[in-house]
Amino acid sequence: MRKASGIFAIIIIIFSAFVTAKNLGMFPTDFSDVDLSYSQSDSQRFYYNRLSENGKIAYTLILPELAEHTERIEIPKLTEDELDSLMYAISYDNPDMICYGRSCEMTMDHGKYYFIPFYAHDKSQCQSCKEQFNQALNKALGAIPKNGSEFEKELAIHDYICNNSRYVLDDYENLKVSAYDLLVNGEAVCEGYARTAQLLLNLSGIANYIVIGESDMTDSGRTGHMWNVVTIGGENYYLDVTWDDIDEQTEGVDGCYLYFNVPEEVIRRDHFEIEPADNGCNSYKYNYYNVNNALYTSYDNTQRTRLENAVIKNLRGGKSICEMYFTDEQTFNKAYSELVDNSVILDILSSANKRSSAKFKEVEYMKYQNAYYIRFVFS
Repeated sequence: MRKASGIFAIIIIIFSAFVTAKNLGMFPTDFSDVDLSYSQSDSQRFYYNRLSENGKIAYTLILPELAEHTERIEIPKLTEDELDSLMYAISYDNPDMICYGRSCEMTMDHGKYYFIPFYAHDKSQCQSCKEQFNQALNKALGAIPKNGSEFEKELAIHDYICNNSRYVLDDYENLKVSAYDLLVNGEAVCEGYARTAQLLLNLSGIANYIVIGESDMTDSGRTGHMWNVVTIGGENYYLDVTWDDIDEQTEGVDGCYLYFNVPEEVIRRDHFEIEPADNGCNSYKYNYYNVNNALYTSYDNTQRTRLENAVIKNLRGGKSICEMYFTDEQTFNKAYSELVDNSVILDILSSANKRSSAKFKEVEYMKYQNAYYIRFVFS
């Protein structure tokens, strides 16, 4: 009888300890009933869809709390790799989240795990920033044609960013990396450009996501870089607005579009270590120069006639330039040798003058070797 009483007493003590621990919150929370509301088909959640199950649960719990400036958010236990992936997913999927900082940590307290975000501003500052940001965002959205095609909307977004911002890299401690920096202050590094493009594309209903890697800046060597993958007409393309934002524009030239909807074979000439690695960018269909009849896959007498007709059309339309964008180096070099080295472009201009009643006498040219591009400017 005493032995049975001892067992009963042990059971009571264990049960009491269990109840006490439960009441004190010392057991991990069961997150199995969390509604994973971000659908697999949601084109704005590219990085969310790459997370583990626990990562998706944490993402779902964290995102609405960040808008409230919550200091500590309970989540499932994550490995270090899962936490890293979660941090990038939250950042890369949400370009409108301007107050969330660039780092976080996970802590454990009484058997539970918490996500600790670091904010770029305190709550009151954040509210003020949001008001400025929304005003600037509405201005940008006003430049996008509501009834335009996907290509036309993307082009308007590209041009708005290039025409209303400048690349600034003067303080490594306070890099301008957000859509707020670009839209409100008109200054950013590549990350700010890519996030702004992502945000405006999202709000225009165009599927896209951010990619990261390295770019070859020639003078300074390779450096970290960020740009976009955009889906137009059901096909993926690379879009690098940063590299299209040149400081000095040539008179008569609308802008630079060397990295507007380019495939893998183009982007990998000067962009490296791309992550994700395979983005299915294999088409020239909606490349800017293809859409504008300036893309050349070969160069012969037929293409020379085509170039002359393009020059005539531009001169008649009041444009004193003509552009050629080539798909391969061999064709580029062949055209450049004939048109520039052998001065055939002067013969083309002379013929175009006669057929268009123009009176241009001189030609300046500009070439971009990596992009296989030649621009002729007539004066």
